[in-house]
Amino acid sequence: MRVRTQQVVGGLFALALAASAATGALAQEIKIGVLATLEGPFAAGGQDGMRGADLAVKAHNGMVAGRE
Repeated sequence: MRVRTQQVVGGLFALALAASAATGALAQEIKIGVLATLEGPFAAGGQDGMRGADLAVKAHNGMVAGRE
């Protein structure tokens, strides 16, 4: 399960990078969104997704394409 979460987060990270490069948004902030359920019976999985997104950002020192 952990490998799949990391793959999803990595895919979202790559998608955000590609979208920012395609639009020429070098002068703008880069925002990364995470869709996660944080309430109800699936909250534990959503919290894991949030931790995975945080881990991906920390693994890249908070940088995407040379920008914070």
